[in-house]
Amino acid sequence: MLKTLLSFLVVAIFTIQSNVSTAQSDIEATVTDGQLLLENQNVFDKSIVIRPTASANKFLIEGLDGTTINGLAQRSFSDVRSIKVDLGAGDDRILVTNRVSNGKIRDFTLAGSLRINPRLGRNVIAVERADIGGSLFLNLTRNGVDYVHVAKCNLMGDFICQDAWVVHVKNSTMDNAFVRGFNTSLFGNVFAAGAITVESGQGADLIGFRDCTSLVASRAWGQVGDDGLWLRNSNLEALHTKGIEFESNAMEIMARIESFSLHADLDDLLLER
Repeated sequence: MLKTLLSFLVVAIFTIQSNVSTAQSDIEATVTDGQLLLENQNVFDKSIVIRPTASANKFLIEGLDGTTINGLAQRSFSDVRSIKVDLGAGDDRILVTNRVSNGKIRDFTLAGSLRINPRLGRNVIAVERADIGGSLFLNLTRNGVDYVHVAKCNLMGDFICQDAWVVHVKNSTMDNAFVRGFNTSLFGNVFAAGAITVESGQGADLIGFRDCTSLVASRAWGQVGDDGLWLRNSNLEALHTKGIEFESNAMEIMARIESFSLHADLDDLLLER
């Protein structure tokens, strides 16, 4: 009898813990006035993928690694014109991609803006091959170690990324770009109808521009520490610098990018490396 009771208690405790874990990683998704809000404020790791569907303004949200969407592994939402992702602390992974099932790709078109707000943790944000009618806002926390990857995106509005550790933007167009980074910021083959502004944080930070164009004067500002600038084959209206101590090189910048890319563990998801 005692052995049976103990077995029952073990099963019950495991079930409760499993249910609590599921609840902590469940993301509440709602659509209000055209905005899809994905929200979870628990201190727990969460992973999601946002994909297009065959219907205009309809998107599929898929949970990974135990993350659920309104209690299910995946959910689709219609009449979506903008998306906001608001997550609590934890090591979160957020991927926005045009890849759908079976390796196929489909146009990712969002009429309005995409706003992603993770909290404290080692967060990974990847946005690839997306046409965004508004702006792309990435608001991270300076106390985290965050990796941001943006590739082959066309933004009708601005790209604004605050307080990320590593930012890599390539093969993309936008109005203005503003990045405040704390380790490495690299722009490659980026066209900005306005300005590209990069501000570093404390420490030995690296800022790089390769094959970039901006139609308005751009800015690279270093802060406290030995900050380096790498500039190659770029047509910037002007580039104002402050606090830059030395000229960096491609090998040094790419080594940092690749180091964080490996830790991001997105090789199985990203189309554009």
